[in-house]
Amino acid sequence: MPTLRELQGEFARSVLDPGRAAPEDVTSHTARRPKRRFAVYRNNVYFSLIEALAAQYPAVARLLGRELFTGIAKSYIGAHPPRSPILFLYGEDFPEFLEAAEPLKPHPYLGDVARLEWRWIQAYHAADAAPMSAQALGEIPPEDLVSTRFTLHPSCGLVSSPFPVVTIWEANVGDGEVGPIDAGSGGEDALIVRPGLEVEVRRLSPGARELISALGKGAALGEASERAAGANGGFDLQLALTQLIESRAIIAAAPDGSAASR
Repeated sequence: MPTLRELQGEFARSVLDPGRAAPEDVTSHTARRPKRRFAVYRNNVYFSLIEALAAQYPAVARLLGRELFTGIAKSYIGAHPPRSPILFLYGEDFPEFLEAAEPLKPHPYLGDVARLEWRWIQAYHAADAAPMSAQALGEIPPEDLVSTRFTLHPSCGLVSSPFPVVTIWEANVGDGEVGPIDAGSGGEDALIVRPGLEVEVRRLSPGARELISALGKGAALGEASERAAGANGGFDLQLALTQLIESRAIIAAAPDGSAASR
């Protein structure tokens, strides 16, 4: 006699694999093996998961169009079934799946657009925190800035792409017509953060992503600046700091050996 867990596992595998028949233990009042009823249930599950992915990745869905997106999403669902009943957690590895999908090879930017959208979802559901005011940041003595360590907002996320990922996302996240994509116009880095009620996506200057990444890993400003300058010859510290402050992504700051101020 199979256990409940085994029955549930067999049911889930059959639901997500169109090639499998309905489990033997599934019955109805009209048939011993209700094939048509089970097929309807399977279609409803797939439809719900496709809609969940479309909600997670609206720009990708618009770029692909309904028919192609549905086909890609079906393939993804079959290969990567949900591991949690919480649907906003579903689709984390969808960007990698898009990059590996043979029909999408002519559109290599889709994976990074999806990464930006996944970061947007993570920022939306991140913990709340009060941003540090520009006035408080301005009160840090200039001589202490090099040794200052910043605590970033829990919602902070970064995406780096060799494609104009922010431009593509901005053009396709609304309801207007899908415009032409100039994937060769240069790479862009994005900062995704929710300092208040709304998630914000900001295009970063050269080297700013490396600076913010290093700060987020605990480096002091001086060390983070050196890493950013070493990674990008066009790095402008003043511009990068201005972008970071304007994004309200800093929630605390303290020179080494000092208590964090907020």
